[in-house]
Amino acid sequence: MDPSYIAVWLRKPVPALDDDKPLEVIGRGDYRRVAKLLSALEESPTT
Repeated sequence: MDPSYIAVWLRKPVPALDDDKPLEVIGRGDYRRVAKLLSALEESPTT
């Protein structure tokens, strides 16, 4: 993910988070769910 897109991504509904916004998920205290998703994104190969 391009670093300049991170702020946008945090405020957009994400299908992998049941269309919740990452900032809202973090705000509810479920930061591990977002961290797990980010970890999976880092590990996946890019094409």
